[in-house]
Amino acid sequence: MSTADLPPVHPGLSRGAGATSVLGTRRDVVRAHHWATARWWAVGVLSLGTLALAAWLVVLVAAGAMAAFTIGILRPQTPVDLDVAGLVLASLPGLLVGWCVGLATTAVVSRGEALGPRTGGTVGALVGLVAGALVLRLSGLL
Repeated sequence: MSTADLPPVHPGLSRGAGATSVLGTRRDVVRAHHWATARWWAVGVLSLGTLALAAWLVVLVAAGAMAAFTIGILRPQTPVDLDVAGLVLASLPGLLVGWCVGLATTAVVSRGEALGPRTGGTVGALVGLVAGALVLRLSGLL
């Protein structure tokens, strides 16, 4: 057996019959692009939800500071302490659940072809936002 009997080996191709490129078929490339676009949209919507949560926490801290200032004026002997770090730590589980559920739902929804990448990413992120809001509601922050 000489080297002339062996099929040529090119970068990106495996040896043997029915060799395909490393990237796969066009359908695989389209699916990868579909997933990347859906994930991009989900991260965008989840980032907006994170900014809304941060704004809500700022409003809560501002209202607490005004209440503490008022109590300090009316009753100077009563000590009032704001626990901003505790408020932030209490919101982290809701944030984590929202992001995890949102990205996982996007991964599941974007595998099919019923929804486009924008719709799939947005729907997945909205499911994550609802899950995170439920956790925040159960913890008493909403």
